[in-house]
Amino acid sequence: MQPFLLFADATNRRIMKVWSQDSGSLVSLPLENSISRPVALAYDVVEDRVYWTDITRNTISRAFLNGSSQEVIHDSKLATPDGLAVDIIGRNIYWTDTGTNKLEVSKMNGSLRTAIVTTGLDQPRDIILDVDKG
Repeated sequence: MQPFLLFADATNRRIMKVWSQDSGSLVSLPLENSISRPVALAYDVVEDRVYWTDITRNTISRAFLNGSSQEVIHDSKLATPDGLAVDIIGRNIYWTDTGTNKLEVSKMNGSLRTAIVTTGLDQPRDIILDVDKG
């Protein structure tokens, strides 16, 4: 598979894909019009899915890169989901919420949602996982 980069284009309400070998090859993922303001992305290389947060709809969603099987994973008790990371080994997603000042985790399908950190955070905006060290 040719390496690529995904990025959120919040202004134009889309998720973009560019291939590293061809700087002119920039395409919008074929997702439904249910994206309003995507800000954080994470990619699951195991299932070839992209996950994203939407700070207007206050949701966390996912879809295959070809645009199929788009679904909302979380749509309740989110204020401003800004950061997102995928744990491809543990099969979890982690996210930060600047509106609630929390760090949360769930299984990739949205089950077993748990707040990990609920105090001491001041508008957490991003998260990065070190899956090698757990």
